[in-house]
Amino acid sequence: MFRFVLIVSAKTLSKIFSMATATFFGRVPSKDDSKVSLVGLISLYWIFIAVGVAVPELAQMIIPFAPENETIVFWINLALFIFLPITAGAITCRVENRKHEKISVKQLLMGYPYAFLIGVLALCLIIIVPLIRFPQIINLRSLKHFAIMIKKDKYDLVFEKVQELLTENEVEVYPVDPPKYLWVPFLALIWVQEHIFKKKMAKNMKIVRGELEGEKIEVILHSTDISIIGPEKQVMVVMGILAEGVEERHLYFSWDDSSQKIEDRIYELRSKVLEGEDVSKEEVDQLVVDLRSLSLAMDDWNAIRRQIYRLERDRYKMKCKNEEEIEQLNYSE
Repeated sequence: MFRFVLIVSAKTLSKIFSMATATFFGRVPSKDDSKVSLVGLISLYWIFIAVGVAVPELAQMIIPFAPENETIVFWINLALFIFLPITAGAITCRVENRKHEKISVKQLLMGYPYAFLIGVLALCLIIIVPLIRFPQIINLRSLKHFAIMIKKDKYDLVFEKVQELLTENEVEVYPVDPPKYLWVPFLALIWVQEHIFKKKMAKNMKIVRGELEGEKIEVILHSTDISIIGPEKQVMVVMGILAEGVEERHLYFSWDDSSQKIEDRIYELRSKVLEGEDVSKEEVDQLVVDLRSLSLAMDDWNAIRRQIYRLERDRYKMKCKNEEEIEQLNYSE
């Protein structure tokens, strides 16, 4: 029964934490989703444990199957207060981008700031998200995500490109500053993500508002996500515009180092093709083979496979163009 309750609690928190972070603060890598969810569960529970240390009368309510002895409960509570953050730190040592490193004392101790920030953020998000989502639900507004990771120093270029794409497709837009109640938690979560996943992330979050077919839409650009809010039909149109128009040279569509290396190779080969250089079929096929070897979520896999399709399409067009030019040359001779 205890294990069942623990699993249900972990899954519930995972959904809440993932929804909150993805909705307003970007996303976490799908490959590490279960680890991050567990860290979130530990961090949220640790906040209550900390309250139990400060107010011993509440400790018995926080600790399951606690004995009646107040002294024993106090020491159990104190032990949990000390060791839960270290456990969280140990879990972060096993994320994809750190799994080949040795577990260090520094990373274990980083569990303390992680537990505090993530625990407080989880509490805040549980309050903030329903307050923001409720009006959207009442007004029948949809929220969709376009998962990306903006490359270092490319945030402003991507933001300009988003505005340009929307304007070109008859969406009247104007930029607005994000509200402070989103900005402060966003910066805290970016700090946590950078240190857990060893990634430098753009500390930017900008909002574009506009109108499409008489309906208001909103686009929130994070370093790891594009969120689109509005009526379902208009949101899907904007999703299509951005999915087709954003440039691979400024961003990634996956998170982990191994998958981003494949994306870099795809971009290099596509650049060669567009410059008229020859790219062999074997080079493209190797990308597909390497992609199969990665353990990716379906969204990440689809995003990278779509880039390979574009490479195959451009290579085929260039090949047909070259063959046509050769035929015209032979005909003229």
